[in-house]
Amino acid sequence: MIFSNNKKLCWLFLFALAVIGSCKKDYPAQPNNPTPEFSFSGTIGGSSTNIQAGVNNYYMSTSYTLDANGVYDFTGEFRDKNCSSNCANSLKIYLKDYRQYSVQPTVTDSSITTGYYSFATPVGASSKYDVVFGSNLQNGTGQTWNWDFGDGTTFVQTGPTALHQYLHPGVYNVSLNIQSTSSCSSSLANNIVMGQAGGHVQLSFASTPNGNTVSLASTTGGGIPPYTYDWDFGDSNSATTTAPTYTYTYGASGVYPITLTRTDAVNTVEVCHRNFATQTATTCYAFFSVSSATPVSNAMNLSDVMLEWRDASGTLWTSANNSQPGKSMFKVISVENYQNNLSGQPTKKVHAKISCTLYNGTNSIVLDGDAVFSVAHL
Repeated sequence: MIFSNNKKLCWLFLFALAVIGSCKKDYPAQPNNPTPEFSFSGTIGGSSTNIQAGVNNYYMSTSYTLDANGVYDFTGEFRDKNCSSNCANSLKIYLKDYRQYSVQPTVTDSSITTGYYSFATPVGASSKYDVVFGSNLQNGTGQTWNWDFGDGTTFVQTGPTALHQYLHPGVYNVSLNIQSTSSCSSSLANNIVMGQAGGHVQLSFASTPNGNTVSLASTTGGGIPPYTYDWDFGDSNSATTTAPTYTYTYGASGVYPITLTRTDAVNTVEVCHRNFATQTATTCYAFFSVSSATPVSNAMNLSDVMLEWRDASGTLWTSANNSQPGKSMFKVISVENYQNNLSGQPTKKVHAKISCTLYNGTNSIVLDGDAVFSVAHL
C-alpha cells in the first residue's frame, strides 16, 4: 500500500514536470528605438531644434583638451557619426576646469556641480563675486550672528557685517539668525541674485508703519511686465494685486513676517521676506541686506562654460562674447557618473537648462533649451 502511494506520487511529479516544461515563457518585447540618453530640445535662432544621440546619425562625442592657459576643457558634442570636425548642425558644450595647470590625473569633481555658471568670454568677464552683508537687530542688542550664505557655507560671528565670496553666479537663499544679549532672537531669509541667473532680479519692498497700519511698496524692475503681486502679511491674511503698493492694518500690535511674491508675464517668480513691526511693538526683529557686491575678474574663464553651434551651412555661432544679456543662464540641474567613452576615458552625464546669445562675428541668434549631455575627463 505504501509502495502504491509512492508510485502514484512519482507519476504525478513527472506529469507536473512535463506540463511545466511544455509552457513557453513570454518575455516583454525590447523596443526597437530605446529612448536616447543624450539630447537637446529647444530653439536655436527661433527654429525648433531637437537633437537626440542615436537618432538621425547623431551621437554624443566626449573629450577633453588643455587650452593655452593650462586649463582643461571638458567637452561634449552632438554631431553626425560620419563627421569628425566642423560638422554642420552640431552642438558643442565646453565646461572649463576650476584650476590652472592641474596635476594629472584631473577629474571634473568641483568643476561640475549643480547650480549656475558664467559664459566664457575672450577677456574673462567676472564670474565670482565678493559680497558684503550688513544687518541689524531692532528692539535688541545683537550678540551672535549666525549666517547661512546659501552655497553650503555657514558662519558665526559677533558683529553685524559679514563678507563672503560666491564662486558662481546664481540665486542664493541667504539666512541670518541674530541672538540678542537678552535671549531674544530673530531670523530672516532672502534670495540674492549674482550674475547670469536666467533673468532673475533682486526683489525688495519698503514697509512704513503708522500705528498698526503698514504701507508697502516695491520699486523693483526687471522681468517682463505686467506683474502680479502676492502679499502675505504674516497673520494668516493675504492679498493679490497688480499694483506694487498696498496698505494693510493689523488687528494687534506685534512683529510680523511679510512676504512679497512677484510673478512676471513669463512666470518668472521672485520672492522677498521682511520682518515688520507695528509702532508699539517691543519684540526684537532682524534685518539684513547686501551692502556691496564686487565682481571678481576671471581672466582664464575658470569654471566657465561655452557653447558652439554650426548651422546647416557650416557657419559657426559661439557664446564666447562679452555681451551676454542678463537673462542668459547655464544652470546644471544634475550631474552623475557615466560609463567610459570609446577611448576608455571616464565621463559625466550632465543635465542643464541653457539660455544664451550666440554670435558669428556679424549677427546673433538666441539658443534656449534643455540639454542632457556627457563630457569626458582624465
